[in-house]
Amino acid sequence: MLRVEPLRTQRHLTIIPSGHAKDADILIIYRLVAIVMNSSFRFIVLGYVRFEGLNCEINFDDCSYGFCDNQSTCLDLVADYICLCPLGFTDKNCSTDIDECASDPCKNGANCVNLIGEYSCGCAQGFESSDCSVEINECLSNPCVPTNTIYCEDLTNSFRCICQHGYIGEICAIPVTFCVAGLCQNGSQCEDVPGGFRCHCIQGLEGRFCEVNINECETDPCGHLSICKDDLNNFSCYCAPGFVGNNCEIEVDECLSDPCQNNGVCTDLLNSFSCVCPDGIEGIHCEINRNECHSSPCLHDATCIDLINSYICICLAGFTGTQCEVDMDDCASNPCENRGTCIDLPGNYFCHCAPPFK
Repeated sequence: MLRVEPLRTQRHLTIIPSGHAKDADILIIYRLVAIVMNSSFRFIVLGYVRFEGLNCEINFDDCSYGFCDNQSTCLDLVADYICLCPLGFTDKNCSTDIDECASDPCKNGANCVNLIGEYSCGCAQGFESSDCSVEINECLSNPCVPTNTIYCEDLTNSFRCICQHGYIGEICAIPVTFCVAGLCQNGSQCEDVPGGFRCHCIQGLEGRFCEVNINECETDPCGHLSICKDDLNNFSCYCAPGFVGNNCEIEVDECLSDPCQNNGVCTDLLNSFSCVCPDGIEGIHCEINRNECHSSPCLHDATCIDLINSYICICLAGFTGTQCEVDMDDCASNPCENRGTCIDLPGNYFCHCAPPFK
């Protein structure tokens, strides 16, 4: 008898021949056609077999299919295999060439060429080394004429010779007359003299070649607080706050604008001022009249009127005094008639009448 059971995935089948396989011995194939004949079976493999043998006791050599590419080494496993890739290849079957140029290993604009397991950099002119990271020092070959050159300046893929006086040319090989164009700098005039030359510097310059700009700011013409900017035979002053003038020599009198109000006295300070306010006035500009009524100096519900450094109390009837603190004797005028008794009250009076009056 032949018993065929499906595995968990649709593309696998478990085939157990009766009487020839133990429970643990299974033959797994990816695709097969089973033909049953004379109570036995035979199979046609369309994919690949992982186990074989009468009792499925033989692990099939998966390396025999040659899945591993590019001369990689195949290691057979149980129902699987591993490819040991040579340098420069990757993935399951070593079929993918690793692009060593992907990490941009070549520097300074070099052209990277991907090779098997390595890369090659085509360096731009003026650079060398395996990754083109080293700039070639063109001065190492001493291209400038040594006796005619002050020094050689290395440039990218080039060099520049700084020539001694009297020589020009790419490598300072050409002798010249003393007064050549540009020898005396900054527009100064050159004069040929026996055995050499003389530069007649314009005002504000000094040095053999008139190359030094005299610093007119050294004498501190703008004062210690302001900023001096040196120019050719001149200077400019950037004045500190509170100063004006060509050399920032004038201190601004902030009191000229009369900033203190209400007869306040102004004192000029550096880039500022101070106001001394009269009594009853306050504020930076003496602009605030202090409210003397704020402390409620008027008594007995009197009305307080604020003045400059003073106040006035408007008293209710029956009160008097600077602060309405005095209760007037309302009985002084004998307001009670017919021998009635007058009783003085705060701001009022009361008549106690004798019978039969009321």
